[in-house]
Amino acid sequence: MNKLKAEFILIYVAFSWGIGFPLMKLVLDENDTFTILWLRFALAALVFAPFLIKSKAMFKIKTLVLGLVLGVLLFLTFSFFIVGLNYTSASNTGFLAGLGIIFVPIFLSIIKQKLPSIDSSISAFLGITGIIIISGVSMGEVNKGDILVIIGAITSSIHIIILDQFVKEEDCIPLTFLQLLVMAILAMIVAFYNDNLLPNEFSSDLLLSIGITAILSTAIAFWLQTKYQSQTSANRAVLIFSLEPIFAVFFASILLNEKITVSLFIGGGIIVLAMIYPLIHSKLQVKNIRIKNE
Repeated sequence: MNKLKAEFILIYVAFSWGIGFPLMKLVLDENDTFTILWLRFALAALVFAPFLIKSKAMFKIKTLVLGLVLGVLLFLTFSFFIVGLNYTSASNTGFLAGLGIIFVPIFLSIIKQKLPSIDSSISAFLGITGIIIISGVSMGEVNKGDILVIIGAITSSIHIIILDQFVKEEDCIPLTFLQLLVMAILAMIVAFYNDNLLPNEFSSDLLLSIGITAILSTAIAFWLQTKYQSQTSANRAVLIFSLEPIFAVFFASILLNEKITVSLFIGGGIIVLAMIYPLIHSKLQVKNIRIKNE
């Protein structure tokens, strides 16, 4: 039951990240990306600070190191995806960013020196098929942007694996706060370097966008990810997070009047099938064993 609860919570995380995309897009045309990112993560850290103080949590050396590493990985993931998008298509970015479905099982098999299970391999295949259909990616020449997005998918996969392997015994509150703070500081440094430390105008759209994404898509979402991801497998987590583009397109249709395509329903259905396939397969196996024993 704990695993099922954790996976439903991770679906909410994917949901909240998905709604963050169109909200961010509302203000990114008029502002530097890293300006919005540092404000979003700084506000999220500020919102999270009272919970940190109330918890009276101690910053152990391991927590500090993990928080720093996870925060840097978050920053690298965002940076590679954003910069890569400038050199490749949105469809390629959507597809390549989802390659974590493949990278996570591969990295885990290297770490554990054990091949992925058949269920995990089939789920990964279905998941990547769904992403290909949604993104409408065309298999052409690999360019600079594609390579950057692939690197971002790798750093995102490492972030997921570290949460899976090292966070089970950690206090999630200080660890989440450190991730948010490190991400905010690094994004602020880039924004300052770009001479765009502050937005051009603090419009109502900007304040609303940063406020909602900072609280729902960042503070709450990353705390839930840090707390509950370790209660399921990394392979399952990355599969659940692949729901993010489905939620993003859905909310983009509401907030930005973008069209929902047939490919979204087909690809989304395949991703959902990829998520529930291991459950269906295990139940069928149990049923077959009972039939044989009767």
